[in-house]
Amino acid sequence: METQETPVSLSVSLRDAAEDQLYVSPVCVRVWRDHITLDLEEHGLNELESGCGEIIYLERYEGSLRLIVWADINDADPTHVIDLSSALESNRRVATTETTAPW
Repeated sequence: METQETPVSLSVSLRDAAEDQLYVSPVCVRVWRDHITLDLEEHGLNELESGCGEIIYLERYEGSLRLIVWADINDADPTHVIDLSSALESNRRVATTETTAPW
């Protein structure tokens, strides 16, 4: 019999970056065995009851990290699926400085 997985949870409050004021709605970060979710108060998914909307989801899928976002409460499908492969440090381009002759 499988046991229900219990995530590690962390609740934080965010400051408004533009106004440097404390954002009063908490953010709950849940770390599961195979993904991480963010649950933002007053944000959710249409098919779920209020307070159950983990609208930001980070997972490793087929060897790559991807970020999945539901930015529209009325859309059952994610609005953004972002493959983070291009953000790998191994993809960094080293800037070359070209020297030009003074003439």
